[in-house]
Amino acid sequence: MVPLIPISIIICIIALIIGSFTDIKTREVPDWLNYSLIFTGLSIHLIYSIIFWDFSFIIKSFLGFLTFFIMGNLMYYSGQWGGGDSKMIMGLGALIGLELNINNFILGF
Repeated sequence: MVPLIPISIIICIIALIIGSFTDIKTREVPDWLNYSLIFTGLSIHLIYSIIFWDFSFIIKSFLGFLTFFIMGNLMYYSGQWGGGDSKMIMGLGALIGLELNINNFILGF
């Protein structure tokens, strides 16, 4: 398997640290951070899909983005989160992806 997880985790931690500091300091998460996180996540998975001729990478990334897009919009329109928080979780979903595995589902409960 490709060592995608350490790369993704490192990028996520850096983005979350930057987002946390700017959110605490200015009460806003910068758009460039969120959009670059989404773009980076989708492009890394697209590159892996092209290199290994396995489109499951980009599908998992898109499913992660779509799942957290729905969840982020629900939280935003219910007034629980701000727009920056919703976009941040969309970027994290695109970067980490969504692994559809029954073992992960069982482990979650």
